[in-house]
Amino acid sequence: MQELTSDRLLVTPAEGDESVLRLAADALDATGAVVVRCDDGEETVLPESATEGLRRLLSYLAAGMAVAIKPYDDVLTTSEAAELLGMSRPYLVHLLETGAIPIPVHKVGPGAGGHRRISLQDVLSYRNARNAEQSLATHSGDLTIEFDGEIALPSPVIHG
Repeated sequence: MQELTSDRLLVTPAEGDESVLRLAADALDATGAVVVRCDDGEETVLPESATEGLRRLLSYLAAGMAVAIKPYDDVLTTSEAAELLGMSRPYLVHLLETGAIPIPVHKVGPGAGGHRRISLQDVLSYRNARNAEQSLATHSGDLTIEFDGEIALPSPVIHG
């Protein structure tokens, strides 16, 4: 696995790690509690919230998926937000500046421009909405029928 550094939002599995990650994920699914043993022999049982997070992390990485690790109420740099949205930073900045993406941007730091910061919640909400729109557009098409003239409908049959 790649190490998560301050300039990277996503953790991706290293090539060839999928089988080891799958074994770990399966082992975690088969157990009720996770015990962490330190080098000094001290053991700590993880709370259910941490166990569930670890279970999901291992499952996603075992499937070859990248995982974003950041507190939900945190803020992102434009580079981090662009990486999460799958676009370049300059393109994201352009979309933000033109209002094409309705996400509030907070500027911090010195100078007239400052550094842009975006709420992770807002980025995830935008991404989910964008994905839903793309899914809807892919799965449903508008059917348009154009014709010239009149439509002849059969006369109703009345049984008396």
